[in-house]
Order: sequence, then structure tokens, then C-alpha cells
Amino acid sequence: MKLFVVPFTVFVIFISQFGMAQQKTGTPLLDSLLSEKKHKTAQTELQAQIDKLTTNKRYDSLSGYPYYVGKITLENSNQRQAIKEMNAFVTDFKKHTSNPIYFQDLYAEIGSFYQSIGLHKEETKNHKTALEYALKIPGKPGKKIGKGYYNLGTGQLREGNVSQAIDNYKKALKHYKSDPETNFLDYYFSYSGMGTSMYYASKIDSSIYFYQKAVDNVAQLEDSPINSYYRPALLLNNIAGLYSFQGQTTQSLEAMKKCIEYNKEFLESDAETYKKTDARRAHFQYIDNLAGIYEKLGDYKKALDLLTYSYSGKLQNFETGNPELFKSKILLGNAQLNLLNFQEAENHFTEGITAIKKLPGNFYDWSASAHYGLAKLYAEDKQVERAEHFYEKAAADFSLSSQNYYDPIILTFFEDASQFYAETNQKAKALQLAEKAYKYVTKHQGKNTLPAFLQTVNLAGIYFEIGETEKALEYSTNALKTFEDKAFQREYALDSIQVEFSKPVAILIQTRSQYLLKKEKDTTFLKELLINLQEAISTLNRRKQFVADAENVKALIEENNQLYDFAKQLNVDLYERTQNETYLANVLSLHETSLYNRIRSRLNLRSEINVPNVPTPILMREKKLKEGLSIGLLKEGLNNYFELSDQWDAFKDSLKANYPKYYRMRYAKIEPSLKNMKQFIPDNTTVVRYVFIEESLYALVLTNTEKSLYRLSFKNVQKDIAQINENSFNITEVGPKLKKMYDALWQPFEKEIGTEKVIIIPDGELYNVSFETLTPKRITSFKELATKSLLAKHTISYNFSFLVLKNQHSESNFSENFIAFAPEFSSEMKTTYKSTLKDSLLLDQEYLTLLPQPFSINLVDTYSKKLNGITYVNENASKDAFINHAKNHKIIHIGTHAESNNISPELSRLIFAKNVSEHKKGENFLYTYQIYNCDLSSDLAILTACETGKPSYQAGEGMISLAHAFAYAGSESILTSLWKIDEQSSAEIIATFYDNLQNGLPKDQALKEAKLTYLSKAEGRTLAPLYWGGLALMGNSATIELQQSGLPWYVYLIAALLMGSLFFYFLKRKNT
Repeated sequence: MKLFVVPFTVFVIFISQFGMAQQKTGTPLLDSLLSEKKHKTAQTELQAQIDKLTTNKRYDSLSGYPYYVGKITLENSNQRQAIKEMNAFVTDFKKHTSNPIYFQDLYAEIGSFYQSIGLHKEETKNHKTALEYALKIPGKPGKKIGKGYYNLGTGQLREGNVSQAIDNYKKALKHYKSDPETNFLDYYFSYSGMGTSMYYASKIDSSIYFYQKAVDNVAQLEDSPINSYYRPALLLNNIAGLYSFQGQTTQSLEAMKKCIEYNKEFLESDAETYKKTDARRAHFQYIDNLAGIYEKLGDYKKALDLLTYSYSGKLQNFETGNPELFKSKILLGNAQLNLLNFQEAENHFTEGITAIKKLPGNFYDWSASAHYGLAKLYAEDKQVERAEHFYEKAAADFSLSSQNYYDPIILTFFEDASQFYAETNQKAKALQLAEKAYKYVTKHQGKNTLPAFLQTVNLAGIYFEIGETEKALEYSTNALKTFEDKAFQREYALDSIQVEFSKPVAILIQTRSQYLLKKEKDTTFLKELLINLQEAISTLNRRKQFVADAENVKALIEENNQLYDFAKQLNVDLYERTQNETYLANVLSLHETSLYNRIRSRLNLRSEINVPNVPTPILMREKKLKEGLSIGLLKEGLNNYFELSDQWDAFKDSLKANYPKYYRMRYAKIEPSLKNMKQFIPDNTTVVRYVFIEESLYALVLTNTEKSLYRLSFKNVQKDIAQINENSFNITEVGPKLKKMYDALWQPFEKEIGTEKVIIIPDGELYNVSFETLTPKRITSFKELATKSLLAKHTISYNFSFLVLKNQHSESNFSENFIAFAPEFSSEMKTTYKSTLKDSLLLDQEYLTLLPQPFSINLVDTYSKKLNGITYVNENASKDAFINHAKNHKIIHIGTHAESNNISPELSRLIFAKNVSEHKKGENFLYTYQIYNCDLSSDLAILTACETGKPSYQAGEGMISLAHAFAYAGSESILTSLWKIDEQSSAEIIATFYDNLQNGLPKDQALKEAKLTYLSKAEGRTLAPLYWGGLALMGNSATIELQQSGLPWYVYLIAALLMGSLFFYFLKRKNT
């Protein structure tokens, strides 16, 4: 499912809001009364001022009052009455003067009022009238006409008429430059408007240029809270949007945070209260934008927290019916959809649409976003009819919004909707939309262009999905012919590079079409297809280094999975035809490569990885080069792009020579040779590597002497995996399913397994399966699991990759036994944390809801004494303490909450105690990508309180990322949980596990015996696998040589024997 990204709110600045060069007599008092909510007093004062100015015939000042008539009446009555009173004021004003200067100001203020209540069509209409009067001013003063064009362009931009806005902004700038009276403030407004319009037109370089001109002009203004904080905040917000658009998310985040800081400085300054109204409202829109940046980084939880906070603030500061409220609802819907919380997303979208319908303005783009969100939601939930209804509603909104101009957002919608129709067997609708997009781009941009190439590939994909394979082959082949056009390569050189990066999908469709059309698939044909796929895979590997946002990474991973799945399928076909074990090794090699490519691609989202032993300047150079290459594909400057490419290649060569471990993790070619894979398997051990190839499941069964491949019937038990946990305490429900899963996932190759020890490497949804609980015969009580399950028959450990077996070490040299980190998350800790925060934006509500962990505290206290270890508990169990002290211990016990995140696996995290120091109040999460920065050298890391959100979505990806990060950081193995396990039962099992380790048992056997001991003592519902089955050892299972507290036990035994002998010796002498 394509994820949503929060739309970035770029601010346009209307001149009349404390930006007019003209001073409005008396209005500061009205602004103050409004900000103090003294609306009745404001009404009386307004009428007094109007009467006085009318008597004195001060029409130059009266022209600035329509905004206040409307605003104050609105606060005392309602919107309809406010508009009525404002119009009455205008009618009366016209009776007294015909001066066009006054009429320009009058209508500009009317536009300002309509802008404040979100009626942008009326706003634009009045700015147009204001301009007409400006053009009638004798002498045609450039400054006045410039302001007229500027305000008109601003209104048009709010309505979404970007091309008209750009045209009027250009005219405004031209007129400003013609008048020597134009000042720095005028230019600040004008350049800001140009920058904003260029942003909406996707002309990023031009937008940066104009915003920089605005920065230069605002710097020339006199020092004041408005000029020092408020206006720079507006510009920083917009510049952050540009950085985000270019994929420079780190700079975007920094600019946005600074923007919010400046705005807070302004709100806390001594500026007049009435001037802070807009800044107070902008504060929440800035937070929406900050959420958008986090969303682009894939941190959907953080984005949701920020949007929730923003919406709460808007409710307190915006009037009912303000468009910002429905916008927040739609943004919240998108955020919940990204987190796959469908019910919450549906509620938000529906409420947003309802609110839009009640407003008089047209908000087609926001309505389209809400309808599109509902369409995606229902499509994901398999509610086809409802999804189709909302796709049609979204299409209608997009059509009204775009007026037949298809920007990249609408073209993406066409692609997505056409794929939905194809997947639901609605061929005509699918082709209609796909061809509509294709015809549009070829008409407006030509056939041999990047957009045309992308739409051709989309059409090929639609034909393939609806079963018209010959057409799919034709269109994919035509798309690939783009590379043969020399004129295209000369004229669109930079586009040709981007087309090259888009090539893998076209090759995949072409090869899959050829595969389906070929009736007799001999080995020569299959090998030719593999050669073509290899070209696509190579291109994909080059591209992944420059992908820097969550949506593109997701698309890249999807392409990665599809390419490698088909390559695996071809190797399976070749193995079945030839029985050549080389092809079996290739299947495993491709699967491992695909897995590591996914990990790498997600890590590319995180520029904060600062691994030990790699100097900061090296990492900064890496970051700068990657950003340069990413931006180079978005703008002109081909020579610069090729120069950066050469520098990038040279940089990677230096990394390879000087920092080989880091190079292998991030950039080394992942094509493991597994021809000698048997040598990686320990003696007396069988490895079962499960592999999904599209929807088919295979098991590779490997020992150090034999290897074989089995196709399994996964569809028969797919639903049972989730249902076992849903009915976890009902043996009549669970018992038959455990037998059924055994028959599907184990029985086909059980005779191949002649060893007690088994290493299982799951794939996909099998990460939600505890294989130890599977039973060859139906059980009638959970107690029977101790004798009639795989737990009883085998000693099972797990791993996330076959390659890890290659790098395991059997000996360790850690002198220290044990270190533990256990924040209890008690109510006292939460109260202390909450009392230290002044800004509710920083308050972590999720932290306050974490369940206390008293059993964990007792466990680490007991075994730190037994093992002569160190403990950090409660507030001392902080992130900093863990990073600084965990390394070089045989056992690292992490007795805290942890989350395995399948949606954004690199954001799986450990949760430590909140540090209540002034500068680190929020830094209690240690994310997976940050674990790479740590030294966690150890024999074993214990992490049992790990829970997985959305276990069926990208199943296992969070667990894989955590395990890989711990392995890279130096931990030989981790003991973790496949699902959320009861704290008390977990503590009991781990206590017995530690005792078994002290008695010299290997880690896997120590865990097995601990589980059997638990089953022998447990009663009632605590016997259910939910309480114990999820604990799993991943990694090296070798024995840990633990030093006992004090002298070894045998020393005490020898001493006791000696003392006894001496006692009897002296007793005998005495008797003699």
C-alpha cells in the first residue's frame, strides 16, 4: 500500500496584516480588545472610531476598517451578520468619496477579512477589484499597483490557481522595481510570494532563489520582534519545505525546528498582543509541517503525536468552521492510515469530509485527499465496492481541482487507481485511467520523455495484471526502447539517468510476460531470463544509495522483493529440471541478498548513523555527497552530477580500504557465495530455512552433509497463525490448529531431520509462529506440550539470516558476567517526568501509559548478586547509561519495554527511563538505526518485553532489523520474544534460564529446559503458549562460561572435604 505524506503548508503573506506601510489610526486598540476577547467593548470602540473619522472626513483611514467591521461583528454575532455589516459599511463609504487610492485599500481590507474566515474565492474577487482601482490612480504609482498585483496573486495561490498567481507576482515585482518609493518590506513580501508560487509550480531552484532574496531584504529591516523572529520563521518554514521536497530531510528538520523556536520567541516577546494572533495560529501549522517531515522519514508515530497536539491547539485557537480544523482531521486520517489503524483513519476522513461540505468555499484538493484516503483504506481492507466508490469521488475532486492540468500528484493517483481496477478485474476502468495519463504526458511532454516512459511502464503493468500478457510484453518492450533513442540521450541527458533508474520495473514486466507466454521453458530460455533480471537487479542496487524518503524506500523495497522473487522462481525451476544443487544455493543466496538490501535501503533514510571507529568528518562527507547526487537528479547541472558521481565512487573506495566493516554494512556487494554453505552449519545440527517466493512457501533443509528443497502448503494454515493468538486459552480451538500447522510446516520434511538441534530461519508471517509448540498429534491439554511437541523432541534456536551462521564465534573474551538495565516505569517515575515539563508539545503521552515492570526489577536484583553483576534501575536505567556501559559483558539484560516495528523496521526501539535533565527530556528511545552507533559486545543480550505492532504487515521485518543491529553492534545472540509475553511468566523462565547457564548448559538447551520447567509448574491458563512460547533465542547458541560470585563451587567442596578429614583426624588422635 502506498503511504500518505502530510502535505507541506507553505505560507503566503498578505500585506495588510501588520505589514502595511500605512499606519491605521485607532486600529491597534481594536486589535488589543479582540485579542483580549473584549468583544462588546470592541464593538463600542469601533463605532466611536468610525463616527469620529466620518465626521472628520478621514477617508484615508476609514478605508482600513472593513476588516474590523467584519471581524468584530463575527465575534459578537455570526458570519452571515458579519458579512452583512461589512457590506453596509462599504456601501456607506462609497457615498463619501470616489478616490481610487482609498478604494484600493478598502477592497484589500475586504479581501483580508474573507481570507481570515477561509472564503478564498471572495478574497480573490475583492483583491481583483482593489487592483482595478489601483490601475486608476493618477500617475500609476508602481508601489500601489505592485501591492494590488501581489494581493491578487496571493488570493489566487490560496485558491490553487498557481499559473495565474505566478503571472501576477511577476507583474507585482516589475511594478515595485519601477518605483523608488518601494522599500525593503515591499520587496520582502514580493520575493516571498514569488518563492511560494515557484514552490507550488515545482520550480524548486527558482523558489530557493526568491526566498533567498526575501531573506536578504528582511535582514535589512529594523530590529523588532516581527522582523527578528516572526518573518524569519515564515521564511524558514518555507525553506524547510524546499529541503523536504529535495529529499534533504535532515536540513529540513533543522530548519523547521528553528522556525518553531523563532515563532515561540516572537510569542514570548514584548510585541503587542494583537500582533501575535497570526503567529499563534501559524504555530500549529508549523507543527503540522514538522509532522510531515517526520512522516517523510517514516516516523509515523511521531507524526501522529505532533498532529494530535496541533489539532488540540487549533480547537482552542480557531473558530468553529475554520478550514484549519478539517485540514487537521484529514492529516490525522492520513497519519492513522500510514500506521494501518483503519478505523481511526476512517473516522478522521469522514469527519473531515463532513466539515468541508458545511463550508461555502471549494476545497477540492483537500476533499480529494480525504476521498483518496478512504479509497486506499477500503482497498486494503478488501471492501472493493466502497473502495471503488471513493476512488471515483477522489477522481471527480481531482478533476475539479486541476481543471485538466495533471500534476505529479494526480498522475500518481491515476496510476494507483488504475492498478486497483486491474487487481479487482475491472479491465475497462483500469485501461481508461492508465491510457488517460499516458495520452496526457505524451501530448504535453512528448513520447521520448521520462514521464512518458513511466506511464508506458504503468500501462504495461496494467495489461499484465488483467491478463493481456502480449500487450504487456509490447508496452514494456516499447518502454525499454527509450534507451536506444540517441536524440533522447542527448537532449534529455539527466532524464535518461532517471529513466535508467526506473528501468527495473520494465525489465521485470517484460521477463515475466515472456515467461508466461513461453509454453516449453527449457534451461536455455530460463537462463536468458535470469541474465535480463540481473541487469535490473544491478540497476536497482545503484539506485538505492540515493533514495532518501520513506515512500520511495517502500517502492524500492517492493521492486526489490518482486525482482528477487522472480529470480528465485527461475532458479527453483532450473533446480527442478536439473537437480543441480548450484541452483538451490542460488535460491538461498538471492533470498539473503534481498533481505540485506531491505535493511540497507531503510538505513539510507537515517543520516544520524555514527558508527564507532568511523570519524565524524568521514560521515559528514558521505552525507554531503549523497545529498548532492540526490538533488542532482532533480535539477539542471549534468556535468556537476557526473563529477559528484566520480567523487562518490572514489569515496566508497576509500571507505572500503580504511573502514571495511562500515563499508560491508552499507555498500559492499551482497552476492554471497553459498556453494560451500554446508561448512557454516554446526555439527549435529539441522538448519531449516523457510523462503517465500511470491505467495508460495518453500523450506530448504540443510545439514553439513545434505540439502533439499520442499514446497509447502502455507495457504492452508495462513489464517491459523493469527487465530491461535486470538483464541490462545481455548485448547479445543488451539489444539487442532497446532497439529494442522505441524502437518503443513514440518511434516513434509520431518524424516530429513535426524539431529536434536535445529536452527530455524523464518520468513514473513512465520516470524509469528512458535515452532516449538507445533504437535504431530492433536493435544487435549496444554500440559501435553511438555511431551508431545517439537519442544520435547528438539532443541530449537532461531536466526534471521543464514549468513549469520558464517560469522558466529564460539569463544568470547569478556571478563564481566552481567549488566542489567531495568526502568520499572513506576507511577513515581512518571509523575517526576511530567512535573519537569513546561511545554506540553514535548510531553510523551505514550510513556505515561507504559505498564510497570516490578518482576523485572526483582529478577535483575537477584541475578546481579548471583553473577556479581551491575544493575541500572528506575531513573538510572537511561539511554545514556545503556550506551556508555553495556559493552563487554557476557550478558546484557535489557529489562525494559521494546517495540518491533514492522511498518518502519528501522524505527523499532528500546524504551528507557526518561532523563529529566534540561537538555535530554525526550531522549529515552534507542531506535534500531541508533544501535549501529553502539558497542554492545556480548555473548547474549536479553530483550524479552518486545511487542510487535501490526504483526501481519511485513511480518518479521521489525525483528529482523533489531537482530541485525544487535549483531552488527557485537552481540553474539539475543533472547527476545516473538510477541508480547506476560512479565511474570517471562521472569520465571529467564530466572531458570540463568540457573541453567550457570550449570554449564548451552544457551539453546538452557532455554528449552527452562520452558519445560515452567510447564511442569504452571497451572490453568498460564500453560497456554501465549505465556511462554514466544521466547526465542536468535544467534549463537554456545555455552557461556560464567564466573561465579566468589570462588567456584568445587573449591568450597574440596575445602569442606579437607575440613571434614581434619576434624576426624584430630578427633581420632584425641580418642587415642
